[in-house]
Amino acid sequence: MAAETHADYTLASDELLASDLIGASVQNPAGEDIATVADVWIGEDGDAPKLILRESGVAGIGGTLHAISFDAAKILPVSGEDEPDVRVTYSEASLETLPEFEQNGLDDFRLASEAMGATASLPFGDNLLRVKDFVLKQDGTPEYVVVADGMAGMDLFVIDADALKIEQGDGDGSVMIDLDADTLAKAKMLKRDK
Repeated sequence: MAAETHADYTLASDELLASDLIGASVQNPAGEDIATVADVWIGEDGDAPKLILRESGVAGIGGTLHAISFDAAKILPVSGEDEPDVRVTYSEASLETLPEFEQNGLDDFRLASEAMGATASLPFGDNLLRVKDFVLKQDGTPEYVVVADGMAGMDLFVIDADALKIEQGDGDGSVMIDLDADTLAKAKMLKRDK
């Protein structure tokens, strides 16, 4: 895949990477830090994306997880090394009243952080792609999946998010990318300013 000449893909001003969002501080309407973004729920076909917030944790450990809709947050992407600015309509007290989010075991590929790093099979040949990230729209919908060729591929390519097929079972899952060889050969290469 890397031997081909690929057009470049640069994030638009209204797009962000899931990896940039995960770990970002979450502020209430008064601008006070009340949580961190622990993950992004990308779900399966038809699922609405959600922000998974961790409140009362330290350095990403402990605390309680809560899922909120992207509609309840305002996310302003930034350039460079800064995290996106994430503001929610919740106070710290109202966030604590939300139901607790529980992950479905290890390898719950419906979560962006679990899917990132997963090896995905293709419907042709014996090639594998590694899921590296997700390009998200402002409403959290995955627009593209960022992939690398095989285990050690360094070049990052974007493919349509609809090509990613996640099958989640009881505590385990699998990932497949449903593309033909020609579409994959024409995938754009992700360029970043970081």
